[in-house]
This record gives sequence, structure tokens and C-alpha cells, in this order.
Amino acid sequence: MAPAEELVQPSTLPPEGEADRVATLRSMVAPHVQSFSWAATTGLQLLPSEMESLTIDNPHTGESLTLRYEYLRLARPLTAAADRDGSSSPALPAACRRAGISYRGALNAGVIATSSTGVEQRFTYKLGDVPIMLGSSSCNLHGLTPTDLLAVGEEEYELGGYFICNGLEKLVRMVIVPRRHHALAVRRPPNAARGVGFTDASISMRCGRPDMSTATLHMHALTSGAVMVRMLVRRAEYFIPLALLMRSLLPSGTTDADLYGRLVGGDGGEDGDLCAAALACVKDGADCRLSLPPPSDADVAAGHTVPATARSSVLRYLGARFRVVLNVPIGMSDEDAGRVLLRRHVLIHLSASAGEAAAIGEEAAAAGADSSDGGIDAGAPDLTSPAFSVDQAKVDTLVLLARKLVAVVRGRVETDNPDALTHQELLLPGHLYLVYLKERLGLLLEGTRKLVMRDLRLERTREMTNATWLTTSYLTSALRRGLGGSLSARMSYWLATGNLQTESGLDLQQVSGYSVVAERINYLRFLAHFRSVHRGQFFTTMKTTAVRKLLPEAWGFMCPVHTPDGSPCGLLNHITSAAVVTQAPAASPAAAAALLVDTLGAIPPPATHPLHAPPRRVPCRSSSTAAFWPMCGGLTRAAPSGGCGRLRWWGLRGRRSRATPKSCTCPRRRQRRRRRVWRPPRRQRGRVAAAEARRVSSLASMCTPRPRG
Repeated sequence: MAPAEELVQPSTLPPEGEADRVATLRSMVAPHVQSFSWAATTGLQLLPSEMESLTIDNPHTGESLTLRYEYLRLARPLTAAADRDGSSSPALPAACRRAGISYRGALNAGVIATSSTGVEQRFTYKLGDVPIMLGSSSCNLHGLTPTDLLAVGEEEYELGGYFICNGLEKLVRMVIVPRRHHALAVRRPPNAARGVGFTDASISMRCGRPDMSTATLHMHALTSGAVMVRMLVRRAEYFIPLALLMRSLLPSGTTDADLYGRLVGGDGGEDGDLCAAALACVKDGADCRLSLPPPSDADVAAGHTVPATARSSVLRYLGARFRVVLNVPIGMSDEDAGRVLLRRHVLIHLSASAGEAAAIGEEAAAAGADSSDGGIDAGAPDLTSPAFSVDQAKVDTLVLLARKLVAVVRGRVETDNPDALTHQELLLPGHLYLVYLKERLGLLLEGTRKLVMRDLRLERTREMTNATWLTTSYLTSALRRGLGGSLSARMSYWLATGNLQTESGLDLQQVSGYSVVAERINYLRFLAHFRSVHRGQFFTTMKTTAVRKLLPEAWGFMCPVHTPDGSPCGLLNHITSAAVVTQAPAASPAAAAALLVDTLGAIPPPATHPLHAPPRRVPCRSSSTAAFWPMCGGLTRAAPSGGCGRLRWWGLRGRRSRATPKSCTCPRRRQRRRRRVWRPPRRQRGRVAAAEARRVSSLASMCTPRPRG
């Protein structure tokens, strides 16, 4: 075989401008490469604290064992055959293409096993070989110059951004998903068919964690005026009255009048529709009072003897009904199971991580504090404190969603367009890779638990397991059997077929069609794969054409002509060369954002703004344990236009905000909406107006009939 440097011939392009040429080409695949590099570094560092620990209970001895990941590290690909000195050499993509194998790297993990007595044991395992994206920080081609790429058998301008699966170049598509942390109100006929009393109006918010995992919370309007909350747990839908959910977040002693006041707000007494909806929500939550269990001893000692006003009773009520589907340990109480439900599935962007919740829960247990989100006190918020209550932030968001839903039902606010670019974002390949990997890692621990429980249950292994199940030798064997599962096969199957084998659904509308073959018909066709975005396989079966339309606000972000003919027309689009896809959220402190909004004259959030209280300017605070910024406050009806204009001006000038800000305005029903594709700068408006006048006058002269001579 010829040497590697002779496999690919160098280009005949002039050496001048080589750096700019390479930078321009790599910017075309930057969304793919940067997202995977973030997932392989920062994302893997976040997973141990974001993943839930797993508890194994021994029914015979009463002891328990807790398993959790300590760290996750992704190594660069190495050759399977060792060298003469016993070391492995770096694997190269060109060799994987010729051999028809996959380009993969080892994923190593550290596991901590903690017994009920507090004894910790640490283990290190190789979980398997997972695919590596070419050009990423985990690839052996990362940082090589064009000359170095030729030396290892690659093209001079090899960009990466794809995977090698069984010798084929596989690309993971960028898919359009609903925008995170944004209230999306729609009217759909299927909503009315969900049950008796449901209307077609609903509002949803897709919430995300720092590791890019998401969970969507829905609210439905009922014909009685009440609001019902819908959530998905393991692909199953569950409905909870809004008042009952708010009571699980508010401190003990919250009365019906308090719920009514929080829903109505300071100036809501003048809105009859909002008052009627708030009263209906309070009455709807009263139907569950007869089923509430008695309060806890702490609530009884504090004087909260009525189950309807005791927070512990509501948490026990929710925990008893969700503990099976949540798969919580047998020894966990119903009250703690209710807290787990709130943390995992209710506005998760405002929840503490699993690691933080465990630490806060231990502190709260020692102090005897009332808590919900892992032990955070949900009493009256202290506006002078730098940390804002997580539960209060969730109540603020629930109230905001309920108010917007009532406004949509009454026709005061227009419904949002899910097909508009304002309400959309891109699911990047690296982010989907990390979310799917997180679920598979959790299933590996679950497989270990099932193996241990089987040994404890079988008669032939029960006696030996009871005596040795906490020893290092048995745990080493159990972890080797459980963690040595099908992680490599599952990840490779996803890239080979594009199908996700998921149990939770990952909060996605589709589980197939994610990967395609990167065709090299010509170079521009190959580059087009990395700029393509798909609306989703779910929309390919829709008979309506509304989802395929290119709206004016997509100007400058989506190419208006680069879409294929036939069935994918309008669904498979391409982003422009000037469009930049942001990766992870900005690391700016929340206090800066709160100060920015406070300069616009923000009023307090609903949870801190009681009924009939005059609006007043307060320092906006945010939670120190929240994943993203909670709601800092609101603006009055006379201020939104000016406030939004100042935010956009600051974003354009790069002042007081990050370089890629996002701001969108939801107009009221009577407000005139202007859909202008392009607006010239102020200094050019006079020139454009003069040119338009000359064009109109010339057209008028051409259309004027000439007199007959």
C-alpha cells in the first residue's frame, strides 16, 4: 500500500490567504463540531451532578446501597492492536474508512458506592467505546494544519463534523425544536378531546437543564375557567390541578385567599376575567381536599392541622400517586417522593440539580426546615437576600403562564405561531448526543440494581449475597456485569439507523430520522449537509402547508431558495452563511441580568406582589441554585414598547448584555402588527424614500397614456 502522504494529493490553491480560507470553511461546520466538543468536555463534567443516584434496598437485612457516578471521561480513539511495547497508537479516521470500522473512543467512569452506614467505596470502569465526531476536541485530527492532515491520509481541508460508523460517514441533523423557557400559547382542536371540560386553548413551556436535557410543562384551560397542568413522565400523561400544584410549592398555612391573591396580582382586581379564572382554580383544587393525608408532625407542631393548608399533606398526596412511576427507593417517604416529582418534572430549569438537592436535603434535615426542592425553604421571600427561593420562582412562572392562558382564552392576546422562528431553536448534534448518553448511563445503573436484586431474590444465591453484597469483591463483580452493558451498541445503532431507543422519549417529537449519510457528490453538496436544518419527521405526514411556509422573520437566518423539491420542500431548510448558532448558555451572572431589567422599571414578580398592593420598584433577585435565570419582574402596559426597544438597542450596540441576546415581543390583540422584511438604518431612510419616490414617478410616467397626435 502506498504511504499515507501519497493517498491524497494537495490542492493547487495559492498559499496566500490560507488561514482565512480554512477559518471560513470551518465556520460552516462549527455548529456540529463545537456542540460535540462542548458535550465531550463541559457536558460530561455536568452529568454526575445532574444524574440521579440509585438506591438498592435489601429486604432481608434492611440495609441499603447507593450508587452514583463520580466522574466521566472520554478518551481519544486508539487502535485495537497494541504495539510491540504494549502501548496503543492513536486511531486515524482514514484507517477506519478503509477497514470499514467505527471511529470510537473509550468512555471511562468512576462510581461511588455508599452503604447505609456511610462507608464509601470507589470503582473505575470502562463503560464502552462510543462514537467520536471528527474534528472535535476528542478527535485525533483536532488542531492539525492542512499539511498535517495530508500526512495522515486526510484531505487538505478536512473539516470534520460527522461520525464514521462501519466505514460510512454519518451526519446527525440539526432539528428545529420549541424555544426553551418561552411561553407558547396555541389553540388546537385535539386539546378539547383530552377530557370532559377541556377547551382548545393551551400554553406550554419547554424547560431545560444545563446538560441540555429538557421537560415540557403544559397548561390547559377548562370550560369552567380553571386551569389544569399536564406533564409527561415516562411517556405517560398526568394532569394536576393548578391550585394543588401551587400548594405543593407554597409554605404551609397558605389559604384559598392567598392563592386567589397570587393569581390575580396587585392590579388584577380590575380584570373580571382573571378574577373569575382565579376563583375557578381555587374551587377546582378544593375537590382533592378529601383525599389529602394528615399533615406531618412538623406542620402540626407549627399549628397547621388542616390538610388543605399543610404543605406536607399535599406533598404526600402527590408522592403516593407518583412514587411508582418515579421509581424512587422503597424506603423514601411519600413526602420526599413529592419533592422528587417537583424537582424532576415541574419547571426543571428552576430546580436544583440532583447533587445540590441531596446536599441541601441533608442540611434541611439537620435544621428541621420546611423544604420542597431538596430542602430549600419556601417561606416568604426576602427581597434583600441575594438568593431567591426556588419554589417562589416556580410559583412566579406558573402564575405568569396561567395569566397568559386566561388572556388567550378571552381573546386579549394573540396565539403564538409555532412555525415562527421566534418560537424555535435548534437541537444540535452534540446536545442530542449528550442527552441520549445521559439516559443510557442511567439505565446502566438500573441494570446493576436489577442484577443485585435478582441475587437477593433467588434462593440459590440469597444466602451468599446477603453476607457479601456490601463487600468490595461482590460490588466489583456486580458493577462489571451491570456497567458492561450495551452502551457501545446503542450509540452505534443510533448513528447507523438514526433511531433512538429511549424509554423516556427525551422530550422529543420524534425518535427516528436523526442521521443521514454525508454524500460527497461534490464539495458544495457535502457542505450543504452541515448547514441543513430539519423541521422534524413528525411534520412530513401533515397535510397542511402552513408548516412549510417561510415567514418574513426568517430573513437572514434561513435561505429562501435552498430547499429540495418534493415531500421535504419547506421542511428541510438551510441556515445562511452569516447566521451563528449559539452553543451553551452564557455564563453571565444572574445579578447582571436582574440589574439590567431593574433599570427599565420592573415591578415585582407575581409571587411577591400581593393583591391590591401598589406596584413598586424593587431590586430583582434570582436563585443561586437555579439552572437558568428565573423571572426577574414585569413591565407595565405603558412600558413594554419602550423597554423592548431599549433591550434591542443594547443588544445591537453590545452594551449591558451579551453578544447574542434574544428578545421577542408578544403583541396584544388590538395592536397593529407590521411584518417588514427589511428596515433600513435611520440615516438611510431619507435616501430610500427619495429613491422610492423616483421609482414611483417613473412607473407613473410609463403607465400614463400618450396623447394621440
